[in-house]
Order: sequence, then structure tokens, then C-alpha cells
Amino acid sequence: MLAIYIVVRIKPEAGPAAPRATRQERWKALSEVWSVGAIFFVVMGGIYSGIFTPTEGAGIGAFSTFLVAVTYGGMRMRGFIDALLETPSRRR
Repeated sequence: MLAIYIVVRIKPEAGPAAPRATRQERWKALSEVWSVGAIFFVVMGGIYSGIFTPTEGAGIGAFSTFLVAVTYGGMRMRGFIDALLETPSRRR
């Protein structure tokens, strides 16, 4: 993001011009993705504070993401079963 910001600041024609978002639009967009930030802070905070290991943090992050998907309706039972069936097995 920093590289894009610098390039567009130096050469404005490199990026498409768009109308500036209002403060209300920004808050609305932020309210729709708050769960991503919450999961990030829980996982990273837990790892850096020593509450759990990186492996445990990955599990907590994956389970939290699953809960968010179920809560917001992005993951239905059929989708969950399809995801499980499409997961490759490591049998030898």
C-alpha cells in the first residue's frame, strides 16, 4: 500500500481518479470489516503476550474466522460439507 501511495503521489495519472469517500461512507465500510481487525488483534496479541503459541494462534484464528463466516451467513451447511470434501487428504 505504501508503494502504491508513493507512486500515485509522484505520478497521479498512474492511478485512477475517484471521488473522495465521505466520513459516513468510511465508517460504514469500517463497520463491515471490524471482525477481521478483531481476529487479527486477538491472534497477534495472544502470540506476542505469550498467552498461546503461533500454532495455537493459527487454530484460534481459523476457528474465529469460521465463526464469523457462520454468523454472517457466508458459510452454510452445504458449503461447509463441500469445503471438507474438497480438502485434499494426506494418506499415503
